[in-house]
Order: sequence, then C-alpha cells, then structure tokens
Amino acid sequence: MRVVALTGTPGTGKSGISAELEKRGYAVLEIAALIDSLHVRTSFNPEYSSREVDTDELRTKVDGHLSSMKPAMLFLSGHLSHFATCGTAVVLRCEPHTLHERLRRRGWNEAKILENVRAEILDVILVEASERIKDVFEVDTTGREVTSATDIVLDAVGKMPDSLRPGRINWTGEIEEWF
Repeated sequence: MRVVALTGTPGTGKSGISAELEKRGYAVLEIAALIDSLHVRTSFNPEYSSREVDTDELRTKVDGHLSSMKPAMLFLSGHLSHFATCGTAVVLRCEPHTLHERLRRRGWNEAKILENVRAEILDVILVEASERIKDVFEVDTTGREVTSATDIVLDAVGKMPDSLRPGRINWTGEIEEWF
C-alpha cells in the first residue's frame, strides 16, 4: 500500500481536498481521528487552546493500524500526517494573508492564528516532512477551487513533477509584517 501524507499548516485546505479525494473514490484517513481512536498520548496547551501530540507514539500506533489495510493508495490527512511512515507527502501551502483570514473565520484566537501564519512563512511543515519523507511536493492552494487543488495533488502523487518539488513557494518576504 502506498501511504501519502496530505499535510500542511491548519487552514491550507486539507479537509476540502480530503473530501474531494473521497468523492473521487480514494481512501482517506484523518490523522486527528486516528489520534483519538488509537489513544495517542496528547497534552493540552492552554496558550494556544490546542493539543500537543506525542509524534513518536503517533507514528508507532498509526503504522500498526495501517499494516492491516489493503487499498493501493491511502491518503493520511492532517497537519501531523507527515509524522506517520509515508513514502510521499504533499504539503499544502497558502499565502499568509489568506491563511490568516481563513483561520480568523474559524474563530481561532489571534495567538493561535499568528503561530500558524508564522509557521507557514517559515516552511515548518515542509521542513518536517522533508526530514522524514523521500518524495515531498508542495501545492499552493491560495485562490484555487478545491477541485483544481485536488487535481494538482493527484498530479503530484501520480506524475511526481519537478515543478511541484519544494523550493518554489516562498513567503519569506512577509517576515517583517508577521514577526
């Protein structure tokens, strides 16, 4: 089975693309649901109103869970999915102002929004994925419809084009505004 991490900073489009992938007949598992159902160790961070996850335990438990599954390809979706054992990762990216607005509409507090916008500017998830996974691709979802972004994700995992390899998306020009 080929396991693909569909990852990225919260707000970059993972849920919408995951739903579209399922609609097209692909197997998708949400990493957050696996964290809960597999009882992966977590702790609560009150500053950001978020859970922190033991990523080593996540990898061990998810890998064990996936060992009995049979689809030819499985998308693991979520901003921690790249911590599981995957042969490919597609990191969804989003322009910082657009990302800020998406997270604001979710009702997130400003500290949590700022943490995630800064993580996007600094390529945190892209770097984490690149340290763990051989084939990594990045897809800019800014201004794209879900169907179009999903087509690009499928191109990444199917054709593995060099044009989607890391390095072409760069938000560092935004550093002064957000830091």
